[in-house]
Amino acid sequence: MSSPEQFPEWAGLPVKEVVSAGTDDGMYRLGDDVVRRPCPARLAAWQVRVRAG
Repeated sequence: MSSPEQFPEWAGLPVKEVVSAGTDDGMYRLGDDVVRRPCPARLAAWQVRVRAG
């Protein structure tokens, strides 16, 4: 998953989980226009950084 340092324009966007039955990996919507599927091993650390601002 991309970090706020890599894409600062995404740093303030709300993050919502996308419910999907078609993948083992989680998908997350960033704002209205972006959906990302992070590597599971990096997901927890990325979520902490995004929520911390």
